[in-house]
Amino acid sequence: INFDCGGIVFNRLIAAVKRQFPGKIIIVGGPHVSTFREEVLKECHEIDFGVVMEGEGALISLCQNDLPYENIPGLIFREDGIIKVNDFKLNNSI
Repeated sequence: INFDCGGIVFNRLIAAVKRQFPGKIIIVGGPHVSTFREEVLKECHEIDFGVVMEGEGALISLCQNDLPYENIPGLIFREDGIIKVNDFKLNNSI
C-alpha cells in the first residue's frame, strides 16, 4: 500500500490501515517524506518504507525484490530497529 503523506491525519490513517491489514507493507512518499525523511518513520511506526525525491525506481526495486534494501537509492527503512536513509539519485533524463 503506497501513500503520499504528510502530517498527523495521515499517520492516523496509516495506523488504521495497518490494523485492518497487518500483513500489508506500507510505503510512503512525496514532498513530506523527501523533506522530513527518517522523522516520518519515527512518527509513525506502522510505516514500513519511505521513498524520497523521485521514488519510482525505489518502488520498482522494492516490488521486484531484486536488491538489498541498503542498495536501493532513495529508500528509508528499518534495520534491527534503526532507521536507515539511503542516498538518492536524481534522474537527469527527464
